[in-house]
Amino acid sequence: MAEGSFLPNLTSMKEVKNADVVFLALHGGQGEDGTIQALLDMAHVKYTGSGHLSSALAMDKDLSKKLFRVEGVKTADWLMAPVTIEQVEGMLGLPVVVKPSSRDPRWDSRW
Repeated sequence: MAEGSFLPNLTSMKEVKNADVVFLALHGGQGEDGTIQALLDMAHVKYTGSGHLSSALAMDKDLSKKLFRVEGVKTADWLMAPVTIEQVEGMLGLPVVVKPSSRDPRWDSRW
């Protein structure tokens, strides 16, 4: 699809154009990062779930946790890579769960 043509094609689809609301059941990448929600917002199409900004913020774990703390929401301590095993053990103890902060295409080929 040519660059810049997705929105007109999206809004001209009868399934989208005639929908009362679009039920979003998306996972990963552009499904969770707010991209689809932003396109639907631009097309003035109602949808279920969170808006594009909250979806984008939620995909960044480090930023999300910082925002939670600012608002007084209790959240477990965390560290951002790169860190040493000694730093992890000293601050968090073991075992730990390791997650990427956000989707980074540089990691796709490593898994």
